[in-house]
Amino acid sequence: FVVPVAKEMGVVIDRYTPTATSWLRGWQGWTVSTLAVVQLRQNVPDFSVPKFKGQAADIFKQVGEALAAADESMLRRLTTPSCFRLMQTSLRARPKGERHSWQSLRVAASIKQVRIGHNASDRALQFAQVTCEIDADLVWASTNSAGLAVARAGNAQAP
Repeated sequence: FVVPVAKEMGVVIDRYTPTATSWLRGWQGWTVSTLAVVQLRQNVPDFSVPKFKGQAADIFKQVGEALAAADESMLRRLTTPSCFRLMQTSLRARPKGERHSWQSLRVAASIKQVRIGHNASDRALQFAQVTCEIDADLVWASTNSAGLAVARAGNAQAP
């Protein structure tokens, strides 16, 4: 379902705000998301919410693995240009010889909001904005050039 885009489109809808200030705003958000999913099902062949959530979880895993491996070409393919620039800066700031490992023990994506938007300069160019929440059990570690642990988060028994 991911369509490669060479550039980012101008944002014409607001960022996702997780808290509804009233029951009416909550209802409106749910209605907008539901209608957007209906549009996606009509316009995107084979679109389904379970498939999309699975793909979002897979992309999360791949981005984590690419970050650990310092694989800039994979990160460029998986992320937007602005996100890639931040990750690239982080990778290039790593001390020489530092190694990272990343293991996803469990990754689950849930969809929080779906909206249909359009390009700021070309209203005919539409896109879907799907906001996902990722819940994951991860094991991450970093070692220096001598092989000594520099940082660690979680283990297989207690991610």
